[in-house]
Amino acid sequence: MNTNQFFSFGRMSLLVRKELQENWRQIALFGAGIFGLLVIISLLVARGSHHNGIQPECYSSWSIENFLGWITVVFLICGAYVAAYSFKRMATSPGALSTLMTPASQFEKFAIKWLIAVPVYILIFCLIAYVADWIRVYSSYWMFEIEVRPVNVTKILFHQTTDIGFVNRLAFHSLFYFLAGQSFFLLGSIVWPKNSALRTFVCMIAICFIYVWIGIWFVSLLDISDGDTHLYYSGPEFLNDDRLLYVADAFAIIVAVINYWLTYRRFREAETINRW
Repeated sequence: MNTNQFFSFGRMSLLVRKELQENWRQIALFGAGIFGLLVIISLLVARGSHHNGIQPECYSSWSIENFLGWITVVFLICGAYVAAYSFKRMATSPGALSTLMTPASQFEKFAIKWLIAVPVYILIFCLIAYVADWIRVYSSYWMFEIEVRPVNVTKILFHQTTDIGFVNRLAFHSLFYFLAGQSFFLLGSIVWPKNSALRTFVCMIAICFIYVWIGIWFVSLLDISDGDTHLYYSGPEFLNDDRLLYVADAFAIIVAVINYWLTYRRFREAETINRW
């Protein structure tokens, strides 16, 4: 008999199977909804390239810029939605009882929710976006006889710049910031089982205002103006723009890890309360 009360691959595989059997319809409908929305975006972008009077040599850049911009918005909104409703079942007594009676450790129950909300969601969305990108390319050619390039994923991930002005490894930097932001919605889903998305969004706006106020106050401390010109202390010489990006990445990762840890702790407390 397996006496490991923290994590077991056998129990985890059974938990994954149970999650898929119970929620495969919701997962399929959600994936189909994202696919349909991205297909609509692809067709609209292809149509926009034809009707906006864009020069032929700018077709690809304009199309890629708009396509990536719109799918980024969809990615952020859907990611927040998935995270905000990860622990929705804990809001009802039957759902909480079902979670409690599942033969798995608390860490395994939390891990399956985290896997679905973070890595699985990112992977599925990227695959759907890749298919939608080729729909954009072929629809531009078949419907409007416009030749456009597909998104160069390798260039965005690993090259220093792209033909549409992306900075070095922007996708990785953006992913860290997404994880930090999404982690607040994951935490909110266990703190506020009802209306968690709206409440978390309001709290994040308040937190952003606080950070902005602190930033303005901190910049005022660096003001070394002499009365005629505005001069600011730019910080240590070793802290250039590239290193500032790495500092921001590290801060985002720390925020995400802290929120994941708080979510796990709150999940354990909620399960203990429901148990008694």
